[in-house]
Amino acid sequence: MFTPNLAGYTTAQEFAEALNKNHPGAAEYEGNTVKLLKPVALGGTLKLGGSSEGSPVTLDLNSVTLSKASSAKEDFPLITVGSGKYLTIKDNGGNGKITGGKAVNGGAVYVNGGHLTMESGTITNNTATGKGGAVYVANSGSFTITG
Repeated sequence: MFTPNLAGYTTAQEFAEALNKNHPGAAEYEGNTVKLLKPVALGGTLKLGGSSEGSPVTLDLNSVTLSKASSAKEDFPLITVGSGKYLTIKDNGGNGKITGGKAVNGGAVYVNGGHLTMESGTITNNTATGKGGAVYVANSGSFTITG
């Protein structure tokens, strides 16, 4: 189980290094892209996004599953994109998915004033007791699907 840094990650390098510390060989990064190499089970919300002044961070699912750890007792969005942050999700492998998230709002992804672009991949089997089982956008955030 990977429990992310609660302060969040602002670069692909920070996220990949933290992920590999908890799951050796789980991810690699090049430039602004984090590429998953094996399934990852999260024990807390992953706060991932680049700064508004730089390029967006891209998360390549690469046919891998990003999910909530079965041992995680509390509900949380799997990914949060904070105010002024930019995140692109894609899946170059074709079978990547984000699944199993459960939260009040945004079971898979909670966009809180940030900007999310989804180029490819699947968001499935996520739930919310409030709004947005898959994705919830608040506070002037945006969500664009291009694929």
